[in-house]
Amino acid sequence: MAIVNNVNQLNERITFQENRPMRTPDGVSYTEQVDVFSTWAYVRQQYLNEIASTAGTTLKDTITFVIRYDQPQEIDTSMAIKWNGAVYQIVKANPDLANKQWTTLIVRKQ
Repeated sequence: MAIVNNVNQLNERITFQENRPMRTPDGVSYTEQVDVFSTWAYVRQQYLNEIASTAGTTLKDTITFVIRYDQPQEIDTSMAIKWNGAVYQIVKANPDLANKQWTTLIVRKQ
């Protein structure tokens, strides 16, 4: 079964963010979450049996985004995703190394 049947399913805009070191004019260092790039995503629905099977595990209360494999920057778990006004931490990124079509991102709301 295909993860995404039609590219029209990629109908949600998500923005990737990462922490970047910054300095104030006084020279004080701090980190700021900066937008890196945006892409279209498919928000995969979690079925009842999946919700029940993840209860009490590290995958509890997660959302799955599916995006195209080829992105402007490599995605890692230090990044966050901004979607619908909320920020989500990437728990796991699963690129499709065989077909190079889709990357599945499992995220949890911060």
